[in-house]
Amino acid sequence: MEPVQIIGLIVGLIVILKVAVQAKKSAISPVTALMWILGWIFVMLMVSFPNFLGKIANSLGIGRGIDFLVYFGIIILFFLVYKSYLRAEHLEREITTIVSEIAINERYDKKTKGENNGKQ
Repeated sequence: MEPVQIIGLIVGLIVILKVAVQAKKSAISPVTALMWILGWIFVMLMVSFPNFLGKIANSLGIGRGIDFLVYFGIIILFFLVYKSYLRAEHLEREITTIVSEIAINERYDKKTKGENNGKQ
């Protein structure tokens, strides 16, 4: 085993442990933790068996393993950007709703205070 493979495995184990700790503290959801753990297990397998990635690539009609990794990475990044966009849109709608409710409540509070002051 090459030194870079050993380093890759150590880094993978450390990250998996950190993800598990964050999941146990409920800092991340179980689904998110599972996705990160599976991703790092994949990385550790590819570091341990680099020729296997070439075999996967060849079976998909891609020349080299690194090309497959780049294509796969780009697909994952596009998915994550899309997911982030949806989350941002949802948060924007929530913020708009909250701000509208606050504005209506403040106007109602001012109106009722004005009516109460006039009666006294």
